[in-house]
Amino acid sequence: MSTERDRVISIVLSEAEWQAFVARHPQPVVWLRERIRDEVQRRPHPDVRPQAVTAVNEEWPVRSVSARRGC
Repeated sequence: MSTERDRVISIVLSEAEWQAFVARHPQPVVWLRERIRDEVQRRPHPDVRPQAVTAVNEEWPVRSVSARRGC
């Protein structure tokens, strides 16, 4: 059984931001996928695990939650 999974990214954009983006990039999904794949290919060491990503968005504050061990 394969452990491969498809991933989905969701971001919040205003209508104005979306319209400005698609005006520059008429195929936004293709453009984003290419940028992500370009970034992955530039990694100097393929065995290095990606670092945790912290979301940055003024509208949606990020909270850190820690789990206690041994529970």
